[in-house]
Amino acid sequence: MPASEQIAIAPHLAFDAITAGTPGAPLVLLLHGFAESMHCWRAQVACLGDMGYRAVAPSQRGYSPGARPDPREFSHYLIDRLMDDAMAIVAASERVQPRAGNRR
Repeated sequence: MPASEQIAIAPHLAFDAITAGTPGAPLVLLLHGFAESMHCWRAQVACLGDMGYRAVAPSQRGYSPGARPDPREFSHYLIDRLMDDAMAIVAASERVQPRAGNRR
């Protein structure tokens, strides 16, 4: 069953996320698009967790209450910022509990 977590990537950026699976398992990051939410991935997160993966479906920037930079500043919401967020969420998720062995 998916769990709700907050993933902090910076002092003023904490993303709500649905997660399943064991920390340290191979990571699958599921990103929603505009006019959707992390909840669109709930079934896939549960299934991936059951299959031995660590599935993480975060709310994107602007959707999570802890990750809403000033909406009047357009640059906070450019695709480059969204890609940076995704990479930082991956890094934060991998820091939780690294797997023993099999490090690439």
